[in-house]
Amino acid sequence: MDDKDLSAYIPAFGDRVNLRSLCKPNNDKKTALFDKLRKKMKLSPNESDSEKRPTRSMNLRGNKNAQKINRKIELGWMHDGKHIRTNNGGGSRKIELHRESRKADILKEAKTIFFPNGKSKKNILLSSVTCKVLDFAQTEFDDNITIAEMYDTVKMGMLRFHLCTENNSAKRNPPELAEDVHSDDSLPDIDPIILGKEEHFIGPAAVFDEEGSTLVVPTYSPDATSVVPKFSTEAISDVPTYNPEVTSVVPAYTPEVTSVVPAYIPEVTSVMPTYIPEVTSTYPLDGTSDVATSPSEIECVTFSIHRIKVLDELIALFKSPHISTNPIEFAFINEAGADQAGVSRDVYSSFWSDFFSRVAEGEDYRVPAINPHWQEEEWKSLGRILVKGLLDHNMFPLTFAPAFISAVLFGEHSVCQETLLNSFLLYLNKTERDLVKTALERKLSADEKEDFLEMIDRFGSKIIPTMENMREEVLKMAHKEIIQKPKYALEKIAEICRSEITVQIPNEESLMEMYEAKKPTIKKVLRMISHVNPVTPAENQCLQFFKQYIKAQESQKSLEKLLRFMTGTDIICVEKIEVTFVKLVGLGRRPIAHTCAPALELPSTYLSYIELRHEFDSVLSSGDYCMEMHIV
Repeated sequence: MDDKDLSAYIPAFGDRVNLRSLCKPNNDKKTALFDKLRKKMKLSPNESDSEKRPTRSMNLRGNKNAQKINRKIELGWMHDGKHIRTNNGGGSRKIELHRESRKADILKEAKTIFFPNGKSKKNILLSSVTCKVLDFAQTEFDDNITIAEMYDTVKMGMLRFHLCTENNSAKRNPPELAEDVHSDDSLPDIDPIILGKEEHFIGPAAVFDEEGSTLVVPTYSPDATSVVPKFSTEAISDVPTYNPEVTSVVPAYTPEVTSVVPAYIPEVTSVMPTYIPEVTSTYPLDGTSDVATSPSEIECVTFSIHRIKVLDELIALFKSPHISTNPIEFAFINEAGADQAGVSRDVYSSFWSDFFSRVAEGEDYRVPAINPHWQEEEWKSLGRILVKGLLDHNMFPLTFAPAFISAVLFGEHSVCQETLLNSFLLYLNKTERDLVKTALERKLSADEKEDFLEMIDRFGSKIIPTMENMREEVLKMAHKEIIQKPKYALEKIAEICRSEITVQIPNEESLMEMYEAKKPTIKKVLRMISHVNPVTPAENQCLQFFKQYIKAQESQKSLEKLLRFMTGTDIICVEKIEVTFVKLVGLGRRPIAHTCAPALELPSTYLSYIELRHEFDSVLSSGDYCMEMHIV
């Protein structure tokens, strides 16, 4: 059929050209394209193409010369059951080995990589550990199986092997401990370990005993209840020597043997799922001991806290009912500074900041939010933290709604309507707060009435209030949000706080006076530095610049941030702030705060207010960095 006859059926010239091209025989390229299209569409192959074309992999099948001589594998290192990271000399290493290599070859290569010259990066000697190789599932495998056979078996893209090492000392049983094992159900009598003024580290597993008398280290034994005995100097000599560079020094578990903890361990990487803050010294908590101890000889316990985990760690620490009656100090891990009240204020401030951000609801005033992760012990622990901060450092979190605290201390029936209403207004966001104020003044417009009805529906109210009963309905909503919703938390906190705090705050009037006294204002902060007497004109000029900077803090948040930088807390809990002048220039010039005194080192080399404002803004805008780096 020529083109003229075909045009009667297919008018478009391009379509006729395509049709003729498709009808040409023996077009391999065209057939391959159709096959690829059928494969993508998951259609059956062309019936006429019964035999598949040979591929390169099919051509190489059975050709031993085409097989890879070397195969890539991945090596990792585990020491005492823990993966060692790259910065400690571990990590994942990709190497090539002969396809016929076996377990012994892998072990030899792993020792060379992780123990160059017989010693790891963390100073672990190869001669002091036992080594074995585990497969990708961290299990033993046959010594004679080759890498090629394992690839054929597991069909993985890259095999991973683990060099597993253990301390040789972990397998030895100290002979002195054999006599301390108890097979019966009774517990041995233990003398409390009274430590002198030399600091001792108890470790992350240190907890208070049931009576709260001492800090003890529980150890696990399946057949007997094990405890830490009071051991002598001779017994200490049999304990394995501690190497500060080793990431784990806890011996491997041996059945029916009581573990002895070395007397001093500067740093231990805990493998426990729940972190208990580190304790750097201990003493009997109830004052009873075989040795007469005067109050002056009882020293504080110092707890090391992670700044980013301060909420969880303080809640776990204060679950002991005895901790709030004894002196304690704090230290932030990986941060310098000794606690002379300043670090403790910073710890409590960081705790309450995290608490109100994560476990409370509301805006300017907040109340606890009930959630399944916080049960009776957590809320009681919160109460102990509240009491401890107030009694030891005169700190009280002003973000708590006064009506809620009044119900905690004096009962919900003692909360007056005015306190409840004011707490509820600041519990709301600014838009809803203005809306409620307008409703109480009976000035709602048509649009505002619709917004107000939407708001009360969110709070669960099923009654549309009239202008006559508006205040009554608002108070009902306030009572529900401030008192009823956090009722369980309120009761558990009250069990701890009521008897302790009401001695200092006997009634609601005293509570409101405390809120007013501790709330920072520009005048109060200026009064705290009013006693400073500069000596030189340059010092006087810089002091005036600093006072001008304080007056410029118009928002409450910015003033609280400045106060926390200088004192460790964002409320008024100290009478004055010492200001000393230093001559710092260049990149080293910056304000330095000593929160323990509290004191501020103010450079006297500022030539203008703009320079001082810029440096203070830079420090305060860096968030927690300013608390970590510039506070002593």
